[in-house]
Amino acid sequence: GYFGVSLREQQVQISLDNSGVALVELDLKPFSRTGWFEVYLRDESNSVLCQSAFGMVDPTLPTSDIQPASPYGVGRVYEEDLEIARRAGIKAVRHSASFNVQWGQVEPTQGRYRDQLLTRMAELPDRLAEFGIQSGIMIGGWSPMNIPSWAQQPTDRSYYDFEQKQHRPTGNYTLPADVNGWQAYLSRTAKAFSGRLVGWEIWNENDLPQFWQGSVEDYLTLLRTGSEAIRAADTQTMIAMCGISTTIVGQEEHPRWFQQHRDKVRRELDIDFDPRGFLDRVLRDGKDHFDILNFHPYGTIEQIERGCRLFRDAAAKHGCADRPLWITETGVGTHLTGKLRATPQEQARMYWQIHAVCRAYGAD
Repeated sequence: GYFGVSLREQQVQISLDNSGVALVELDLKPFSRTGWFEVYLRDESNSVLCQSAFGMVDPTLPTSDIQPASPYGVGRVYEEDLEIARRAGIKAVRHSASFNVQWGQVEPTQGRYRDQLLTRMAELPDRLAEFGIQSGIMIGGWSPMNIPSWAQQPTDRSYYDFEQKQHRPTGNYTLPADVNGWQAYLSRTAKAFSGRLVGWEIWNENDLPQFWQGSVEDYLTLLRTGSEAIRAADTQTMIAMCGISTTIVGQEEHPRWFQQHRDKVRRELDIDFDPRGFLDRVLRDGKDHFDILNFHPYGTIEQIERGCRLFRDAAAKHGCADRPLWITETGVGTHLTGKLRATPQEQARMYWQIHAVCRAYGAD
């Protein structure tokens, strides 16, 4: 997948090209320190048959050796991995659709809130804080529970996502019909989490039709009303704009490909697909309603570097260059096909390259 795997056994899986896979049991004593390692399988002539890679955290590592200013975060940490995450220098978790506080989960019936659910979920940031890990929440984006059925626009349509090869469900990707209900939900949820979160991310990649089928004006309304409700309930937290996808690179550098995709979206959904125009409008007209710039770099290192540059240039153009830049999502896919597919060792190698490029462009 995009986000790697967690190994709890003393075994590493090595791909054998067309011959299947092998599980190689390792004596971990030579790898007693924290770090990233490559394993090579060689034949009698010392030729490399295949290779794999893995990261390791030394369970005896003293706390004082952990980098206190580590910028790294993850999308989820399970209870059994909290100590490993702490020793690896993980300092933040982005809670998203699986966190069970989307609007449709909190208020499935109008006016009837699941306050016990909010109370229970609000305990998790406290637990993570015991391990030095901050929490942020992404509201909306890809969950079928983004918007409860009673608050949905009646004209919502499904969208066939050609990348994921599946239909996205209806009713989740436009401005809610009941904006007052949206604010009431966020106000109640923000009060439950008050003082526990470093930030709120309002929706996900609204520059893509997979996640947003409303207009830019609709998103600006969603952002404005959402940030007003959250800030009134928790004056200490911060608001992040939706993460912007790396499609801004393809739009600039591959205009013919992009125009074909844009025409398809217009035919299928009758909306204008313009990621760069969306970014400019949100930075220009929405900057009073967010504190954090937000970018989602995917692709090759060259594409990610160009994406960071385009994003930073746009932020400077619209007077937002001094805002913190968060990378709340990135990844290298081992599950994809063709040129986009990466091996596990390429995935491990690219992660630190991605982080280095993003840090060079000011990512916090």
